[in-house]
Amino acid sequence: MSITITDLGYRAPEYVGFSDTDRFNALKTLAECQISEDYFGCQYDDAVILLIAHMLAVGDRGGVSGSVKKDKVGDVEREWSSASTYLYDSVYSTTSYGLEFLRLRNSLLKTPLMMGIDRACLTW
Repeated sequence: MSITITDLGYRAPEYVGFSDTDRFNALKTLAECQISEDYFGCQYDDAVILLIAHMLAVGDRGGVSGSVKKDKVGDVEREWSSASTYLYDSVYSTTSYGLEFLRLRNSLLKTPLMMGIDRACLTW
């Protein structure tokens, strides 16, 4: 299936009506290059959409990828803590869409079949 800008709105409601097709297509290409269709199988499109939504959310913050450090309601003020480490999954854990991507990926965690291997030789 070819992912469309409308599909983004179905998965990420705050992007319903998002109309920047150039930005969407650029982020779609980035997301598709980061994950394997073979690994995600029938969940591939959802994973791509989650990554697009994650990148948009980070972009909406001006590129700051961190959790909310300070939130003020009167005169709406929001401050983000910077995510200083980008080890493994920490970059995804800064948005709800990134966390959902990690949940989806981890639900598909595949382990190799280890037949014919002497387990006594394996060291941990």
